[in-house]
Amino acid sequence: MRAAWVKDSDAAERKLREHRDFLRDIDAAGQVVDFHLLRHGFIAHLVMANVPPKVAQALARHSTITLTMDRYTHLEISDLVEAVGRLAGLGEQEPCTQRAFFER
Repeated sequence: MRAAWVKDSDAAERKLREHRDFLRDIDAAGQVVDFHLLRHGFIAHLVMANVPPKVAQALARHSTITLTMDRYTHLEISDLVEAVGRLAGLGEQEPCTQRAFFER
C-alpha cells in the first residue's frame, strides 16, 4: 500500500513521500503501528462510552464476555474514583426507596 502511494506521484513529490512516515509500520521515532492495539483502543473506547458489554463483545467478535472485559478493557484510577463518586447521590433518595431496593 505504501509503495503504491509513493509510486503514484511525480518525481518531486515522490522524493518527499519516500521520507515521510505515512503508511510505514515503524515511524522515525521508532513507534510501531499495531492492528491489535487499534482493537484494544476501539473496545476500550466503547466501554468508556458506556456501551453495554454484550454490544462491545459482539462488535469485537469475541466468543466470551470474559475475553472482552478482562483482556480488552483497561481501568485507570480515575475510573474507580468516578465510580465511587456516583454513590454520593444515593443518600439523597427517599428512605423507603432504599429500603424497598434492599428488600427485593
